[in-house]
Amino acid sequence: MTLKIPVSEHANVDALKPAEDYFTHEVLPKQTAYSLGKKYGLSLDSLYLLNPEAESGLQIGQKLLIPKR
Repeated sequence: MTLKIPVSEHANVDALKPAEDYFTHEVLPKQTAYSLGKKYGLSLDSLYLLNPEAESGLQIGQKLLIPKR
């Protein structure tokens, strides 16, 4: 079962994520969501949940939020 909760444009989603539990990854040439998920042990769903803008495709230099292990 999948539960989807809408988020308002004005919601502060970053406030829900403690900064010390995450780091940022800058996308390099030839990196894909799949390769990054594999590298960091994340499912694509998890990667997209943390970085919704990545669903439309990754851009070189884009910063992604990755959970620390």
